[in-house]
Amino acid sequence: MSGDQIFWICLAGIIGVTVIAGIPLVGLFWRKIIRDLKSVELKLAMVERGYSAEEIERIVRAGEPDAPAAAPTPDKIELAGQPVS
Repeated sequence: MSGDQIFWICLAGIIGVTVIAGIPLVGLFWRKIIRDLKSVELKLAMVERGYSAEEIERIVRAGEPDAPAAAPTPDKIELAGQPVS
């Protein structure tokens, strides 16, 4: 094989790998964009219906799959099995 053939084969391989790896990334970002647009639409609709900011925040967080748990209050914190007072 000549040097030109090796160059074009390598270039085709690099482009192929880049395209194959890039398609899932484009899909991932597209999904995030659509999700964020839907979230904005929901929030705008809730504002138009008269929901308060606290209600909107509570509802949006409830719909998140990894919603953070409520922070523990001082009366529920335990240290080595003993309540902290």
